[in-house]
Amino acid sequence: MKKIITLFCFIVSVQTAFSQSPGLDSMLQKIAAEKDENKKVDLICNTLYGWPGYDSSTSQMIELGQALIKQAQEKKDLIIEASGFCHLGFGFRMAGNLQKGLEYHQKALEIAEKKGNFSILAMTKNQMGHVYRDREDFDKALQLYSSAKADAESGKNEMVKAWPLMNIGSMYMRMGKLDSALKYLQSSYELALKVDTLDLPYVLWNLGGVHSRMGNEALAITYYNMSVQKAIKGNRIRNLCWAYTDMAEHFQRMNQPDSSKFYAKKAVEVIQNTTFFYLSIKPAKLLADMYEKSNCDSTLKYATIYKIANDSLYSKKANQQIQLMTFEEDIRQQELAAEKIKAEDE
Repeated sequence: MKKIITLFCFIVSVQTAFSQSPGLDSMLQKIAAEKDENKKVDLICNTLYGWPGYDSSTSQMIELGQALIKQAQEKKDLIIEASGFCHLGFGFRMAGNLQKGLEYHQKALEIAEKKGNFSILAMTKNQMGHVYRDREDFDKALQLYSSAKADAESGKNEMVKAWPLMNIGSMYMRMGKLDSALKYLQSSYELALKVDTLDLPYVLWNLGGVHSRMGNEALAITYYNMSVQKAIKGNRIRNLCWAYTDMAEHFQRMNQPDSSKFYAKKAVEVIQNTTFFYLSIKPAKLLADMYEKSNCDSTLKYATIYKIANDSLYSKKANQQIQLMTFEEDIRQQELAAEKIKAEDE
């Protein structure tokens, strides 16, 4: 009975979100009417990724994916269909369902491969890389982002070219390769300014993270504050949480526990009562560790938050599913590479 009620509430929320998105229909109509392939990709990347529901509402992202898929089936359009499954995967991933998100991202990639448009290929690989980034499988994420970068460079859309650069930079930062991280993040920042991408908060807090780890404290704080301001202005909830979390880690490195606690709490609070609960893993763990010897109630509170969020992403079942899906996709890519070599030889 509870499952039925939950499903009903989810469907109602999606329908409500649809009724509150009057600009979506006109955007979809423009995309459907566009005949030029590259201009169609520009509309998908530059318009839909600027839609108010982007990155703030999981139900609206799922709604957008469903609408695109429906349109694609009517028009028999592979570009729109790949984008639809990509957005659908994004919506489920934002809700913390990485298995379902990966399933739809893999479907999007298969369709994009059939079409062969480099910018759409880059977009789907870049989004798929986020699944592994969120699970902190940085090697796999870096592999997908690097492949996305190569496709983006062969494509026409400028915004897509900025995405893999910023994500490669973020992976290098988390892997401790700071010089490489700074190189890619600075390039993505310059490109993002030119194309006015909404991902500037992400680039900025990563730049703050690199300079923090390099010991450039003042510069790090400058970038963190810029990221927070832009995230608040653009209602980028996830980026706001990430920025606060990295600031908490920064002040921990600087041996300033009070400031570290302050920003870790803000990171947890900003995603409270949202579907982005899984982002509580880092700040909640940080708070539980800091309170361990001084406040039992706070330790228990944040340890509980950490456990719930961590289990949602790293349960044994989730790990097995992701590993199996990754293995199957790797085999499919190997088969595609072998077929390509055979075709070239013939």
